[in-house]
Amino acid sequence: MRSDHAAESGLMSAANHATAIAPSRAEHPPGRPAYPLEQPIAFDSGAIWSAIYRARYWICGIIAATILCGAIALMLATPIYAASASVQIDQAPVKIVGTEEADASAAIQDADRFLQTQIEILKSRSLAEIVAKDLHLLTSDNFLNSMGIAPDYDGLSGNERRQKREGAVVDALTAHLSTNLPLDSRIVTVTFESPDAELSARIANSYVDNFVLNNLQRRRDTLNYARRFLASQLAEARSRLAQSEMDATRYAEKARIVGTANDEQQVGSAAQTLTGQSLQQLNSDLNTAAARRIAAARQWAAIVDLPALSIPQVNQNEAVQRLSEQLSSKRAALAAERARHLPDHPGVRQLQSEISALSDQLALHARNIRQGLRAPYDSALGTERELRDRLTSLKKEQLREQRAAIQLGILERQNQTNRTQYETLLARYTELTAQSGVQTNNLSLVDRARVPDRPVKPNGSLVLALAGMIGLGSATLFVFFREHIFGRLRTPDDVERRLRLSLYGVTPDVSDQPACDALHDPGSELSEAYAAIRASLNISSIGGLPHSLAFTSATEGEGKSVSCFALATAYARLGKKVLVIDADLRKPCQHILFGMDNDVGLSAVLARAANLADVVRHDARRQLDVMPSGACPPNPAELLAGDNLAPLIAQLSEQYDGIFIDCPPILGFADAIELASVSEQTVLVVRSGANRVHSARQAFRRLSDIQGRIGGVILSRFDARKSGYGAQYGQNLRYG
Repeated sequence: MRSDHAAESGLMSAANHATAIAPSRAEHPPGRPAYPLEQPIAFDSGAIWSAIYRARYWICGIIAATILCGAIALMLATPIYAASASVQIDQAPVKIVGTEEADASAAIQDADRFLQTQIEILKSRSLAEIVAKDLHLLTSDNFLNSMGIAPDYDGLSGNERRQKREGAVVDALTAHLSTNLPLDSRIVTVTFESPDAELSARIANSYVDNFVLNNLQRRRDTLNYARRFLASQLAEARSRLAQSEMDATRYAEKARIVGTANDEQQVGSAAQTLTGQSLQQLNSDLNTAAARRIAAARQWAAIVDLPALSIPQVNQNEAVQRLSEQLSSKRAALAAERARHLPDHPGVRQLQSEISALSDQLALHARNIRQGLRAPYDSALGTERELRDRLTSLKKEQLREQRAAIQLGILERQNQTNRTQYETLLARYTELTAQSGVQTNNLSLVDRARVPDRPVKPNGSLVLALAGMIGLGSATLFVFFREHIFGRLRTPDDVERRLRLSLYGVTPDVSDQPACDALHDPGSELSEAYAAIRASLNISSIGGLPHSLAFTSATEGEGKSVSCFALATAYARLGKKVLVIDADLRKPCQHILFGMDNDVGLSAVLARAANLADVVRHDARRQLDVMPSGACPPNPAELLAGDNLAPLIAQLSEQYDGIFIDCPPILGFADAIELASVSEQTVLVVRSGANRVHSARQAFRRLSDIQGRIGGVILSRFDARKSGYGAQYGQNLRYG
């Protein structure tokens, strides 16, 4: 019951394999691979874990070796101490002449550039030389020796030795100095590393001290240079101002240009001269005279055509009014006299004479008054003409002065420019003189370096961690190359994935007892495994069990003979008429497995030295027939390649349900090729962990080249635990 149940389990497993490969086999010629041998590497967690498990001792050894190397390197490494000091850097531009006004946006944009400039100054060789001189590092090689530097002075003179020592010291200082400026911070950390903890602290402190002092000295030197420069410029400006004032005064005297009291606020042609002022006054007087003349002309025009006595001003005159009254009185008296006397009357004549005298006198007064009314017009007209003549003369003088004032304006503007420059330089010089006594620094010391109490290099934890990572990486590469370049066929997955062949089944490793003893027990794991393989063979082809089945392997010792013996026994138990042929004419072993002699056998039949009845023996215990190999001939390949093998197999196939042929190994011999060519199907037996992949592939190719009908593979002596797969491949065999 146990064997039947195992056979049923194997039947199901083989059915799955057969179903997976059946479509491909239908499309390919017999004996040819249904899939390419080379397959891309796929991720298989089970395969990876099994590879790691198999190489676990190698992996542990590689990792332990790298960690040990890291520990040795730690013990041999020179400890390095790091001391750090910090400096605050503020952006405070130096004003030289005071005309620069730092724009806020420009200052923000230039902040990073300014900080980077200060850091470059901190790491400069010039500052390193100052530090070296401050700590007296240039006088001997002590510093270089402590840093592990040994300059080569061979063939150098004293001066050349000194120069080389100084260069080496400066190079060592700059090489072991580092700075760190955190983001959004103005505090720079200065770190120096050396094998001497105290020396590291001294050098770090000297760096920050000299950095601050050097910056202050540079600012002081800049200020002193600015003062000297401004003093020289101030003297030149003073000389230019005096000369320009003298040139302007001389030209004004030569051009007879006299300014007014207000012309000091104006320059050049815009300045007010006496001529110009007189011209303005005369022009104003002319306008007034013209207005008076126009008013007088208007008054005169109003009365020029009127009779004298019709002019209001004449009638309003007291003398004219008195004479008019007297004339009226005389005329009235004349009218009265004429009424009483004749025209020749003396009284009439007297009155007429008086009236005539009064009329003449009245006309004279009227004419005089009328003439007096024209006098303002004549006076205004004369005054206007006189002023106009004077204005014409002053205009000519003004034009002359204006032409001369152009050059005077140039001289006065030059004088004003020189005065402005002089006053500006004088004010800046005064400011710098006042600032020279008070110096501010944009660098300030934050923290001084302290002597470190532990080294920063080498970092033991980091070194050991890196060593472990390197070991892990090396172990990974080792496992990869071990599996994919020097890999062996260990598991059923390896067979199907790398050979792309159907797997008939797996036999367990029973090295703790002889295989024959295990096969005699139908309930043993080995017997149950071959029962499952028997079930797979039954469904491997449409007709069931092939009439002739050849068992071979790539090399010897892989279990082909035991597999042939076990499967033949398993089929005989089912009542099949089975014949086992030991065709391994080099190292036969079937007679040992069946416990019979090997005096005569296949070799004699092929050599026509015996017939079948003489060599075929019946094993009553196992209910099958056996044809041993017989005596080993000197030329087994030639014997098998003869014309007798194929007819022999064909004749026996008609007499038996199944012929199981034990063949020699494929590699190195042609025997198996000849036997496979006359068999209906060939079974390749591969021992787990014994064969390299390329050996199995080479055997497969040799069989494929002769159109050998390769049915599948039996993986023998498989130990799931040693292969790293646990018991998952063997638990079904032990079930029940």
